Amino acid sequence: MDKHYNALFDETYYTAKLENGLKLIIFHKPDFHSTSVAFGTPYGAFDLKERINGQIVNFNPGIAHFLEHKLFESDHGDVMNEFFNIGASVNAFTSYRETVYYFNIPGKDIQKPLNLLLDFVQNLAISEASVEKEKDIIIQELNMYLSMPDTCLLNTTFKAMYHNYPLKYDIGGDSASVKAITKEELERCYAYNYHPANMYLVVTTPLEPEKILAMTENNQKNKSFAGYPDLEVLFDDEPLAVKEKDVDIHFAVHAAKHIYGIKLKPHFADNLEASKAEWAMRFILECQFSSMNPDYQKWLDDGLINDFFGYETDFDKHAAYLLFYGEGRSKYDLQKLIDESLKKPILNEELMMQLKRRYSGAALASFNETENFNIAYIRDVLSGVDIFDTLRIIDELTIEEIYAVFKNFDYHNYTLVSLLPNS
Repeated sequence: MDKHYNALFDETYYTAKLENGLKLIIFHKPDFHSTSVAFGTPYGAFDLKERINGQIVNFNPGIAHFLEHKLFESDHGDVMNEFFNIGASVNAFTSYRETVYYFNIPGKDIQKPLNLLLDFVQNLAISEASVEKEKDIIIQELNMYLSMPDTCLLNTTFKAMYHNYPLKYDIGGDSASVKAITKEELERCYAYNYHPANMYLVVTTPLEPEKILAMTENNQKNKSFAGYPDLEVLFDDEPLAVKEKDVDIHFAVHAAKHIYGIKLKPHFADNLEASKAEWAMRFILECQFSSMNPDYQKWLDDGLINDFFGYETDFDKHAAYLLFYGEGRSKYDLQKLIDESLKKPILNEELMMQLKRRYSGAALASFNETENFNIAYIRDVLSGVDIFDTLRIIDELTIEEIYAVFKNFDYHNYTLVSLLPNS
């Protein structure tokens, strides 16, 4: 086991790689009173096309989410009740980029919940009947989310922006893709993407790291796994232009809701470079579209924006976009507001330092929130950019670099989507 000390942030953590390839990361927090454990794979809703040992394999949209369901609701019992009976809370989530299973428990007695977590995630026990039954449950869940206006608005925007990139699919897929998933497909997908060599176990605990390592090794030593495949996630080429520029849909809402989505061309060597560009963009956007901008209060007073107004951005090696949310008025008013503001960025050295302190402070504060930190850390690690990378990016960014990133994008590839009240 290797010990690491980050002097800049005064944090110590430990790493180990087990014989089967499982990677273990331990944050030792002697003063903490609870333990949080997360077990994850970098397999999410984006990973629909893979080259596995030289052969291209396609999976149905929603299969990562389906696997999460089946591991929790497997044929070998009710996992949640087992955790509850030993005093631990357990949950899981599937995102576009990863699937993570995690528990939190008071104190240091984690032998049972750790074994339970490793055992249920590493044992897919399903039948044809249980898979068919699960399809109805998942489709009901998807329909519930689609009945929510904000979810419908966002999903419609991604479908309008992207031709091929899997962001056009909901994380859970759709009714057709869920119905098409088979027991054999689930088992094949699981075998490739849940191999220990593809997974991380992250533990934040007051317990000594050596004990955590021993517990994990004892759990894994009697399990056997097939050889780790040569695996690469593939993406079809994505045109720069959006699929649809202007979309209106009607919904049971009282006021119109809009998204102005700008599709950017990714030009990043890796996710670390993408993360640096995304943080640079965040500095610009936060200055332009928050109370840091002197015009912001006037926009509120004039009714150009309200509490629904906001923005988000996401960059990785394969895609990058900006989304701006508005309510009421017209989507063209929202577009005009954003475009005019982006023509005159206000970021300066003083505002940059203010944002650096804010972002770094929030990141450092997260080290003392056991469960939230542990989940955030494993998500970062699975993406290839951890919190130390993030803090270093924030600390080292210069105003020249920020403006260079901002000016390097073409902002003319956009879609405008409105959710309008039913007539």
